[in-house]
Amino acid sequence: MPTPATTVAFDTHQDLLWAGNDYGRVCSFFGPELQRYTSYRAHPSPEGPVKQLLFCDKGVLSISVRSVHLASRRGLTQWHLTNDAFKDLRCMSFTSKGVHEVLVAGCQDTMFRIDVEKGTLTETLPAENSYTMMKKGGQYICAATTTGMVQIIDPLTFKVVKSWQAHKEWINDMDAKSDFLVTCGYSRRQLNNLILDPFAYVYDLKTLLPLPPIPFHVGAAFVRMHPRMSTTSIVSSQSGQLQVVDLMNPNTANVRQVNLYDTYLTCLEMAPSGEALALTDAMSSVRIWGSPTKVQSTRLPEKDNPLKAPKFLSEKARDGNGSNQAERRMSETLEALTDMMLDGATKKDVPVMYRNVEIKYSRFGVDDFDFKRPGASLVHELVYPPKNTMKNPMRASRPTFSQILKASVERQDQNRGWCDRCKRYQQLAARKTIQNVPPILMINAAIHSHEAKQLWATPNWLPEKIGIIVNQGQFFCYEGQDLEHHLRRNFYDIQVYELVGVVADINSGENQKSHLVSMINVAPSSRTDETETKWHLFNDFLVRPVTKEEALRFEPNWKLPSVLTYESVKASHHIDDSWKENLDTSLLYRTWGPNESDNLEYKPLHPNEHPGPGWPVAIDAEFVSLQREEIEISASGQRETIRPSRLGLARVSVLRGGDGEDEGKPFIDDYIAITEPIVDYLTLFSGISPGDLDRATSKHALVGLKVAYKKLWLLLNLGCLFIGHGLPKDFRTINIHVPKAQVVDTVDLYYIPARQRKLSLRFLAWIVLEEDIQQDTHDSVEDARTALKLWQHWRAVEDGEGKAVCDEMVKDIYKRGWEVGFKVPRVGGGGTGGARGDAMTPEPSVAGASTPTRAAAGTPVRPGTGGWRPPPGVSFGSPSPMK
Repeated sequence: MPTPATTVAFDTHQDLLWAGNDYGRVCSFFGPELQRYTSYRAHPSPEGPVKQLLFCDKGVLSISVRSVHLASRRGLTQWHLTNDAFKDLRCMSFTSKGVHEVLVAGCQDTMFRIDVEKGTLTETLPAENSYTMMKKGGQYICAATTTGMVQIIDPLTFKVVKSWQAHKEWINDMDAKSDFLVTCGYSRRQLNNLILDPFAYVYDLKTLLPLPPIPFHVGAAFVRMHPRMSTTSIVSSQSGQLQVVDLMNPNTANVRQVNLYDTYLTCLEMAPSGEALALTDAMSSVRIWGSPTKVQSTRLPEKDNPLKAPKFLSEKARDGNGSNQAERRMSETLEALTDMMLDGATKKDVPVMYRNVEIKYSRFGVDDFDFKRPGASLVHELVYPPKNTMKNPMRASRPTFSQILKASVERQDQNRGWCDRCKRYQQLAARKTIQNVPPILMINAAIHSHEAKQLWATPNWLPEKIGIIVNQGQFFCYEGQDLEHHLRRNFYDIQVYELVGVVADINSGENQKSHLVSMINVAPSSRTDETETKWHLFNDFLVRPVTKEEALRFEPNWKLPSVLTYESVKASHHIDDSWKENLDTSLLYRTWGPNESDNLEYKPLHPNEHPGPGWPVAIDAEFVSLQREEIEISASGQRETIRPSRLGLARVSVLRGGDGEDEGKPFIDDYIAITEPIVDYLTLFSGISPGDLDRATSKHALVGLKVAYKKLWLLLNLGCLFIGHGLPKDFRTINIHVPKAQVVDTVDLYYIPARQRKLSLRFLAWIVLEEDIQQDTHDSVEDARTALKLWQHWRAVEDGEGKAVCDEMVKDIYKRGWEVGFKVPRVGGGGTGGARGDAMTPEPSVAGASTPTRAAAGTPVRPGTGGWRPPPGVSFGSPSPMK
């Protein structure tokens, strides 16, 4: 009688598929038809099923409830380890020592370290829980418990780093690869029955925090991470429905169905190459899934079958005898599987960084989405030689890029025209004469034939530099040694161009639209003379550095150039900023009437004030909603934002930040006239009321959006230093880009990245400055001034005590924040943010700035601290600098 497979795994060293059964027997198979290779008894039958298989150079590790076994791939026993302490072993994982040591655990209160080389038990460790499954992922060992928890174990100390409840009852399957862990499991639902959860839960092993789950409404039973694509996962149900999904975009998936008849899946495994899936079912069959027309299955044997070891596929290919048919079957099988993966992306082996990327909107638009030159130019299209000359190397050698460029520029166009001499239409040939060339060449690759694709697939066919000579209307182009020769002769006026950009057409797969990806060499655009190239890949919002070889490597199947950009080397490292010296700044000094600002402290810029590089200004802006978000509810109940809400600038305030009597006073406080309909004034957060932005009813002196924008543009190009809280969102909504060197964001000053939480302006004002702001509504002048004070406080502490004390200050602020939930406590039983009940008296801080502190009388808003300052006589390194 056939027996069901209790575990199945692909060999990581050989082309073999291994499986274990209920009676301790281990078998291996090879080839697309799953021909049997090895069969041996690894564990005594009374010990029950084989629980797990691992692979190393010496052979195959297997585990049952009371023993651990290592055998060679031909079935010869290397060692067999039993111990009285082995009571109910379930799982094992390699440790920090790699394949030389395994950690073995199970449903018992001890774990064991086993030396794989010697087959000896080296240490017995206490187990914090009963474990049913272990996977090595990232720098940790991930262990599943019998209660549905996942515990992260340090492979060095074997201590539990973190635990969380992944599923309410039981973890059925999980897999870890790189920095991600995905789990499937059961929970009790209707009538207290165990039902598979409709989600596969995802966790980031770097931050040890959950990520958005993978929706799987039929019940996620099995999961495997793709071995080559670190963010791709395959989730399966017991009924055979497979879902290929990107963990970074879990709502978009590709679904396939395994044909099962009167049975259900019991296990899922993926080959190390990512090109085959192995599935086991309750009918004792093992399937390798590839071509839908050639699905192979086999049954596990009951007893040993002595076999002569056959040759592997790679050995057959080397021999060259009888291998064509087997290779063809394997290629067909794996080709069909790769068609399934990611809509065909794997078929052409497209790296992840080249694939289609998509922004999923949230209710905040793109604000919470993590995103890692003009001039005269010549635009031309390449024309390739006739097909027959490119096919037959005896008639003509392979053309170079410079030859094709010359022929394309000087090509003759055939037209029909009227001939006065013949008095009839004749075929006319028009030929271009070139007088000069511009500093930038934009070239259309115009690849339309197979022969042209083969040219671009030639390594190093595209030159990094070309030289162009224009002489008497003729166009000459050189590359490589010819270019060096002309440069040494220095006889002709040759213009040298270097390749600075390539736009490539990427064909990710048969079921995906092709898209464009740019590779740009940013080195010529730097101010300093850099000899090394610095290529970067731009794929929508994905930007990453790449090597020159990767940028200029083309594949005829999926990556071909579309547009090339060459720039004259004379223009490299030359950035013309002279226009900034002639800016018309009169708009900054212009007044708009007596009602320009409601703020009594408003004071326009004096002619003696000259904003310039490093001149600090505090800024804050308020917005209104011009368009509501559009959402869609999918069939699985997921909420998806189709179009985010759109905000419009309503008010912008800019304050002086330098020393002087006018420090902290606004010189820009503009309300912006908005003509399009406003769907929500967001009064609670903006302080803007209906009618404030209408020229007919507003009590403010309204300005146009272009006027307000140009004021900020002038400050930007004058080199001012912008200080504020949460400025990236404000700048993005205003649609202005400010370099990081000109931005001081107090969100980032008072922030510890490891805490994963950024602090609000109101909380920082309360804890650091002892000020209650935003009590009723937001005011851009108040918010900008508060950000300015926070920056000045930071500078005072940093100048007086050093950066280390600033870091300690932030740690204490977070500590106090956790105590109060990062919210300003209520005063006198009123609402959060009510009026203060205590008097405020100034007390000099360490750096000499005036810091408000409480008087002794009154109800303290914040017991135990009077604003942060380093205590007198305490240096950095004391337990807590907060008093």
